[in-house]
Amino acid sequence: MKEAGLKDHGAANRFDREYVKTMVKDPQQDVAEFRRMHSGAVDPNLKAWVAKTPPTIENHPKTIEGHPGADGVVEEVARP
Repeated sequence: MKEAGLKDHGAANRFDREYVKTMVKDPQQDVAEFRRMHSGAVDPNLKAWVAKTPPTIENHPKTIEGHPGADGVVEEVARP
């Protein structure tokens, strides 16, 4: 860990876990917001864009699975 300037491996592990939690929770919140926006959208172009975007955002947690702090965290946070 010397190259990262971190002496405390525990702190690095906690940072990784919190980072992963954020990367999983934020997309869940974003999808919920998009769904709320879709029901209130009047402009047809905006409504179409808002309708097609959530599946892309829902896939974001899958990209974090290989991160060093992801072991068990993705599943833990993704549970409803």
